Amino acid sequence: MPLNSTEKVLYILKILRKPPYSLSLTEIAEKLEITKSGALKILNIMGANAFVIRDVKTKRYTLGPALLRLGNVYKELKGIVEIARPILKHLTEVTEETSYITIWEHDEAFIILKEDGPRGVLYKLEGNQVYGDEIPINCGASSKLLAAYQDPEFIEGLVNSLELTRFGPNTITNKKALLQEYEKIRKNQYAISDGEYLPGLVGIAVPIIDKNRDVWCSVSISGPKNRLNPSEPGEILELLRQSAHQIEFRLRFRS
Repeated sequence: MPLNSTEKVLYILKILRKPPYSLSLTEIAEKLEITKSGALKILNIMGANAFVIRDVKTKRYTLGPALLRLGNVYKELKGIVEIARPILKHLTEVTEETSYITIWEHDEAFIILKEDGPRGVLYKLEGNQVYGDEIPINCGASSKLLAAYQDPEFIEGLVNSLELTRFGPNTITNKKALLQEYEKIRKNQYAISDGEYLPGLVGIAVPIIDKNRDVWCSVSISGPKNRLNPSEPGEILELLRQSAHQIEFRLRFRS
């Protein structure tokens, strides 16, 4: 079915927030399956409103500053960044590992806040991911956890519609195994990633439960396997749960 004008704008925004983060007019027109003149008309309107910008030298389009402004407003509306930042900083100071806040929107998980450990940035997210990029729901503690807490019927349909890409040696690419992993996560109330993104990289995540008992965000820690033992996460789990409870408490009483 051909996309309407609004759907074309949304599609352009979606494809430009993924690697390589810039596309030519020809590439955008091909992805939209429309003429270059039709694509240019849409891009000109988006550019006039700062939703995209065109590099004069490369003639390629990237997301514009209007998205950053909207993102800042969105984060403030969610309230999670303001509340979580000092708690995340304390968590990183205590563990000396990198900590994250990840949120779920519709059918994707996104990192919105990160506190790097004092030993330096452990790794770059796959494809040099930046805030606002989705994390695969078959790879990573926080994304698996958030997917596990969504409506089971919805998630099963989502999983069955996706091609599960392998990133690390232990990435879950079998759909049945992934759905079983979600069941395990719901039962244990935490998620672990061991070598799913990169060899030797471990992640541990716990849910942040809002006042409606919904789970749309999580707090997590990542680090090398020689410092984070995936088979004995007890101490880290306790610290993560304490951090989650603090965030939950403050969110519930936020006006």
